[in-house]
Amino acid sequence: MSEQAPSIDTHPALPDSGAPPQLKQTSATPPPGPGRALFVVLMYLFLVPLVVGAVLGFAWAVAHAHDPQHGMDVPGIKAAFGLTSILAACVFSLIYVRRRWPTLWSLGTLPGIGMVRSTRGALVQGMGMGLAAQIIGIGATVLINGMHPPRQDIMQALYNLPTATAWIAGPAILALLVLLVPFTEEVVFRGVLMSGLGRRMRALPAAVTVTLVFAAAHLLGVGGHVSVLVGVTLLGSAAIWLRLRHQSLYPGMAAHMTFNAVAMIGVVVHMLHGS
Repeated sequence: MSEQAPSIDTHPALPDSGAPPQLKQTSATPPPGPGRALFVVLMYLFLVPLVVGAVLGFAWAVAHAHDPQHGMDVPGIKAAFGLTSILAACVFSLIYVRRRWPTLWSLGTLPGIGMVRSTRGALVQGMGMGLAAQIIGIGATVLINGMHPPRQDIMQALYNLPTATAWIAGPAILALLVLLVPFTEEVVFRGVLMSGLGRRMRALPAAVTVTLVFAAAHLLGVGGHVSVLVGVTLLGSAAIWLRLRHQSLYPGMAAHMTFNAVAMIGVVVHMLHGS
């Protein structure tokens, strides 16, 4: 049985002037304010990964108390710790947001989180914008850094995995970095953070702020190399435009997943060539 896709508002998503739009109270739990929204971002980026990483590191050190330095030199252990921390951050953040704002979760208009179905056309548009952002970003990075652009910490750890281990764990890694991470980051940044900032400012400055925070968060993962900002900023700008234009997070998720998928193709190519 086919389902009719929701209609898309053809009016501009960003107000031209005036105060922030009047927000309706849609549940017993109030919408997130800027402080609560920023807490969700920090929880996803730092709090959960640090706690999980500390627990894993302590457990590993205890298990290898006779030779802790050699224990950390086990091939792939740092990548395993990093991937596990990312997985925990994604799962915990999604559960927190879903339970904290259950009604806002499926509301498209602000202050909703934006988990609303979108049309196929909007999803295709998102994929195209994500691909374009990655291609332009790669070009800009190569122009600035040559043929050896900086890699994100987790990508560098993946490059250092033994080939056999990487191929065995490949499907899980792809599912995490290409599907779950983009899904979570759209909920955290374009969902919760945009909802929170939208209560205190107009849509345009709120959207710009969300994009800047998103870019800054990814800048930390590459040791501060500003060359990566081109692609990430383009992705963030496309995703927030898609969120507001289509009143849904799904087109932005399509853009984000496409962006990450192209990056992972580079990892696979590297593994195939063994260099």
